[in-house]
Amino acid sequence: MTTYIAEKGNDVDDPHNGVQERLKTLEQRLQSESRLQELENALLRKPGAPARSGSKWPIGLLALSLVLITALLVALNDITFRSGQRITALESTTRTQTQGAVASSSAPSTSELAARLNTLENLQSSVIASAKSALEQMNFVFGVVAGFFGLFSLFLAYRQVTSDAGRAAHEDEVRSLIGSFRQNMSVINDLIVTLEKNYSYRQEVREQMAQLNIQIATVEQYKKKAERSFEDQVNALNEEALSLFRSPLDRQNFKSGDNRGHLEAFYVNMNTLERTGDTAGHLGPFTHFVRGLHFFNSAQYELAERDLEAARGRGVHELGNPTLRWYGKTTADAIKSDLKRMLEDCAYHLGIVNYNSGLSEKARRCFRDAFSYNPLDFRSRIYIPELLFFEMAPFDDVMREFAAVERELKAVSLQDRYRMTQNWEEAMASLKMREGNCYLPKLVPLPARAAFQQRENASLAAAAYKDAVKNAENIAYGRGRPPLTATFARFSLAQALERLERSDWDRWIPAQLFEQALREMMNEVVFKTEPVIIAQLNYSMSVCAARIRNPPQDPAALLSRAREHLQHVPDSIRIFSPINKILLRREELLSEMEFFQEGSRHATTSKAGA
Repeated sequence: MTTYIAEKGNDVDDPHNGVQERLKTLEQRLQSESRLQELENALLRKPGAPARSGSKWPIGLLALSLVLITALLVALNDITFRSGQRITALESTTRTQTQGAVASSSAPSTSELAARLNTLENLQSSVIASAKSALEQMNFVFGVVAGFFGLFSLFLAYRQVTSDAGRAAHEDEVRSLIGSFRQNMSVINDLIVTLEKNYSYRQEVREQMAQLNIQIATVEQYKKKAERSFEDQVNALNEEALSLFRSPLDRQNFKSGDNRGHLEAFYVNMNTLERTGDTAGHLGPFTHFVRGLHFFNSAQYELAERDLEAARGRGVHELGNPTLRWYGKTTADAIKSDLKRMLEDCAYHLGIVNYNSGLSEKARRCFRDAFSYNPLDFRSRIYIPELLFFEMAPFDDVMREFAAVERELKAVSLQDRYRMTQNWEEAMASLKMREGNCYLPKLVPLPARAAFQQRENASLAAAAYKDAVKNAENIAYGRGRPPLTATFARFSLAQALERLERSDWDRWIPAQLFEQALREMMNEVVFKTEPVIIAQLNYSMSVCAARIRNPPQDPAALLSRAREHLQHVPDSIRIFSPINKILLRREELLSEMEFFQEGSRHATTSKAGA
């Protein structure tokens, strides 16, 4: 019996083992299906992208879950059914055995009862064991199902949180888009308002444009009037320049007080007109000539040269075909005659500008041009040999040039002498005085001119100066005072006679010549305004005052006054030395003044001691 029950117990264990195997098989299938579903989802969506809330794989997982639950319920039913069958089989076996024992003996014995009780106890134990095993299996199954449903619930909660987060981000994006849309709508509304305003201003703009057109037309009329007025002013300036030139402005009187004022006023008017409008090509040559003379008087030699060159260039062009509207009521022949004289004077003044600037070669070319315009312009011609002397040309060549000029002067007919730009006697006196300057021994030796020292000769210098004084005495003093040529001729002759013996003086006495020159210079300096001329005159008066007894002015005071005016002379200007008879820079002339003052002081001391 015991063996039978043991065998039956083994049979009861078989269904339980089958259920476990089926559960394992079912779990493997579920795992396989889950991996397949994940692979399918990975293929259907982009790598790394989260599963969308609208995808189908959660439905498949739910179906698999239902299949699993159904299988578990079937397994539990089978376990229960098999346990019932085992209990029924045990009951029928027990009854059969009991019925057999009863049938074999009408009155069971104690041993039989004991056996039957044992059987019942075994049956009871078997039933309890089967029920306990079935309950344990059911608890296991329910635990697996509960765990699965717990995991499923966590997954659903995670999906819900993820879906909510995505929805929140989506809602933020939508809100941002809505805000941008609202801003765009606001901008569009503003643009619409602006367009409406622009359309409302359209008529006003049209009216303003019409008014502007009227104003432009008015401005055009004023412009034409202004242009006509400007042209009238230009023509008036051209006529004024021609009138000043015809006044006439000669090579000496443009420095006088009245003419200096007229030239300065013209300079102001011309500059004002140039700042008012474009005068290029509208101003005639006489305007530049007149303004150039103003710059000359102001010792602004660079500006003077620029205007004089402009006057000469335009004058040459106008000489062929004069622009008559520039000159007022005049004829072409009269303008051509004026232009010829202006071109001659331009060349002369350019020569003086370069002479005072120390540009000897350039000055010589200008003087030659002036002489080529007028073969009687000996005022320009006599500068050429002097400039050769300044340039340290061979001494014999310099003297030959002086002789050539003298021959040309003497060859001028009596009729032509009245047509000369300079008095013939004055021209000859100026020429001989310059020739005597080359021979005069220099009081202050200059190392740069040492080559000419051996050619210095006081007798030859005095002879040339005497000829200069004789010609100067024949000059008619039409203006009440002698020209500076005569004054400096006597002054230079006195300087040369000081180096000679008294027997060579002839009828000339140096002290008297110095005294006469001093008086004439004192009268002349009053009319001078150029600092360089005033400095030269005061320096010369100091020399004269130092050579006579009881001079009207102190030589030192005159020399101090010369230095004072010399400070107003630009560095670029060269000053003619009344002692060494050459052009010197300002510093060189100041050094010469110091040497002269020191020599005069010693001479005065010697006289006092004697």
